[in-house]
Amino acid sequence: MPTGSQLRKWAAQVARQAGEELDDAVASRLLSIAEHYVELAEREEALNAYSDQSASSATPTVTHH
Repeated sequence: MPTGSQLRKWAAQVARQAGEELDDAVASRLLSIAEHYVELAEREEALNAYSDQSASSATPTVTHH
């Protein structure tokens, strides 16, 4: 599965392509795709943050006296 940073890179590439597109309908579709990639990146990053948080809270802390 792509990482958040990979998805953001793809979003930027697609957005650049949309800016160069002469056909407004195609440009609009490309921008929608770029926005979708950003949304996926945000979800991926949130999921990773949640997983990291869950993993750290699931690990018991052992103290030695």
